[in-house]
Formats: sequence, C-alpha cells, structure tokens
Amino acid sequence: MMNLKLLIWASKNNGTKEMAEVAISHVNTTLKHHFMKNGAFYHGVVYNPATGAVINKRTYQGYIDKTMDTYGQNCGIHGYSMMYKQT
Repeated sequence: MMNLKLLIWASKNNGTKEMAEVAISHVNTTLKHHFMKNGAFYHGVVYNPATGAVINKRTYQGYIDKTMDTYGQNCGIHGYSMMYKQT
C-alpha cells in the first residue's frame, strides 16, 4: 500500500495505464484480505503465486497474528487515504 503512489505517478508520467491498473487491483485485493474481523489491518498477507489463494495472514510486529500492530495499521490507513486521493 505504501508504494502504490509510485505506480500511479509512473502511469501519469510517460508510463502505461496498466501501471495504474496494477495499483488499483492491489488495493482491491487488499480490501478483500487484509482486514481482521475487529477492523484491524494485517501487515502482510502471503499469497500462493500460482493460484492467488491466501496462504497466511501476518502482523509481523503484533503480539500474535490475531492482534493489531500499529505499523500495519498506519500502512493501511496511509495507503488507502493516498490511493483515494490519487484515483
């Protein structure tokens, strides 16, 4: 989420529209898989590269993977706000 602004920028500055489409697709996939039932945000979701199926969901810096980690929350909040502004 934090790096998607670069794809949007590149798309607008002599890049291709596919760059923006990749960024938007990532946002939509993240919306489906990165939120816990309590509204907290997983820092990372590991996908099967062949099928796209979710392998596991991690917070990396939380107490356990079912608890919120503030860094992951900040990445989610900032990333969604920034992408809303960009699109």
